[in-house]
Amino acid sequence: MRENFMEIFEKQTTEEASLFFDSWYENVVKSNIAPMKKAAKTLKHYKQGIINIIKYDLNNARAERFNGAIQKLNRVAQGYRNFDNLRIAILFFNGKLNLFSHY
Repeated sequence: MRENFMEIFEKQTTEEASLFFDSWYENVVKSNIAPMKKAAKTLKHYKQGIINIIKYDLNNARAERFNGAIQKLNRVAQGYRNFDNLRIAILFFNGKLNLFSHY
């Protein structure tokens, strides 16, 4: 059932996704698997948000990748003395700044 739900992200329109969700939800609620019923009820609460993912094709992958890069900087440096030093490191390494200017 969980794998079947992932098909919703292959739908092209919000109408298709909504119909798929409703059909999937009905099948899960009719099943005898209590944890899946609980999960389905939770997902029903967030149905509009799930549909919006399909409508606007947005996710937070860039933010997660950037946060991971910042965490890596912190690990490699074993911390910074102050926020300004961390900020400079973030801008230097993630801003793709060139150490040697070509002026």
